[in-house]
Amino acid sequence: MDGQAPASWRNLPRKNQLALLALCRVVDFFQLASFQTICYYQLKSFSPSALATPTEEQRLSWQTGVASASFTATQSCTAILWGYIADTKWVGRKNVLLVGLVGTCLSCIGVAFSTSFVSVVIFRACGGMLNGTVGIVHQSRAFLLLPASFSVASIIGPVSAGWLSDPAKTYPTKFGGVDWLRTYPYSLPSLLSALLLILMSIAVLFNLNETLDGFSPTIHLTKNIGKLFSGTPVTGQEACIQDHAPLLKDEIEMNTIDSSSLDPNEFKARLPFRKIWTRNVVLTLVTVAVFEFHLGAFGSMWPLLLSSPKEASSQKDEISPIFRGGLGMGPRNLGYATAFMGMAGLALQLLLYPTVHSKLGTLKCYRVFSLLFPAAYALAPFLVVISGSLSIASAAEAVTWVCILVLLSIHITGRIFCIPVSITLLNNCAPHPSVLGIVHGIGQSTSATFRTMGPICAGYLYGIGHVKGMIGISWWTISATALVAWLASLLIREGSGYEIILPGDICKEDKETMV
Repeated sequence: MDGQAPASWRNLPRKNQLALLALCRVVDFFQLASFQTICYYQLKSFSPSALATPTEEQRLSWQTGVASASFTATQSCTAILWGYIADTKWVGRKNVLLVGLVGTCLSCIGVAFSTSFVSVVIFRACGGMLNGTVGIVHQSRAFLLLPASFSVASIIGPVSAGWLSDPAKTYPTKFGGVDWLRTYPYSLPSLLSALLLILMSIAVLFNLNETLDGFSPTIHLTKNIGKLFSGTPVTGQEACIQDHAPLLKDEIEMNTIDSSSLDPNEFKARLPFRKIWTRNVVLTLVTVAVFEFHLGAFGSMWPLLLSSPKEASSQKDEISPIFRGGLGMGPRNLGYATAFMGMAGLALQLLLYPTVHSKLGTLKCYRVFSLLFPAAYALAPFLVVISGSLSIASAAEAVTWVCILVLLSIHITGRIFCIPVSITLLNNCAPHPSVLGIVHGIGQSTSATFRTMGPICAGYLYGIGHVKGMIGISWWTISATALVAWLASLLIREGSGYEIILPGDICKEDKETMV
């Protein structure tokens, strides 16, 4: 709205409640980051006697992609259902949040003691299916804290997972004699996630306020039972009433949508569903879908590149660079590399993003910084060449780490600037205010679908690259995909929700006058 102060922590209402919701997302992101760090190593530990052949690496690459995507796949399928259940008086938002936290906790415990790829996928899928925290937290302006929550979790999650992985081997004098740690070498990171989730659920149980006005499942049930015995019918309309708490209006903004001040209910005319699919809507959906796809693919391929075994020097061609194998890092070094992304992202978000975005604007900001992704993906395979090109091991490791940090800096800069503006572009492309919610829902479903497909396709392509001795196949394919997302952005325009004017509309000028 005009005259409204920019959203910041200082002007956010109910800070204690929003901080608790933000902590829920930190813990949720923590378990995701922790699992991605150990996924490859845990799956590899199920067959310790298997030879490190290209075929075996192909299988592990594909399994890693599927295991990484299983959580988000089921989460995206049930998010709308959990959101609907959260808005009913029978359950409420707080209880759905508790189900998500406890359900994900049980999933982490199951993964900790899994002994097969199938069991890992099943437990991760069940955790995602029960996890309704995304829809609940996004209903408030705590959305503004989500990027910071992701960055914090990206710092502590991978580092802690790296330090806790295979303790019987890493710390033999202290844990070498613990039988269950030898049997389940990668259980501690998942158990730590489970502990944090259960502690968070206790904090939510005793400190988070329910935001449905008059919510009381006991009173609601007793009232309806009384009506049944008295012969008074309980109407479906009464059973489905959803009274929301009297929150401040700026507490329920939808994901920083520029046109969120437009209330679709104020427009008598409604745009038919078949007319939603304007050229700008379709192109924006394509842009965001491809963007989410290559982000998901990077999240799967990056740990594979760092953790896959190095190619034996005797198998390398001394004349031409060979893109075979990986960097052969352990969980601890992988955790450090991933944590750097979190630290750099947090710094960029706090120091540069507000200023740069205000100067460039939403669409130009996306077009400029989305060009960083194709460059980062195209350069990634050369890390293997650099790592094996220097004869002195210490020098090779130092140069490799410098190149890793430079590449990650390029990627995280694009990520920090493009993710928020892509959400804004998606929601503002609605051709009419009456279909803002529909377009938002379509966009979120599309994003979730393609972000889930990314790791699976990336794992498959990465495995093919291992077999053919050319890991660049997957990276350069994703680089081309990211370039397609940038090219599509050149064809879209930043919408305002007023592309189509219907009879009976409140025109923009009239609404601004009313405000």
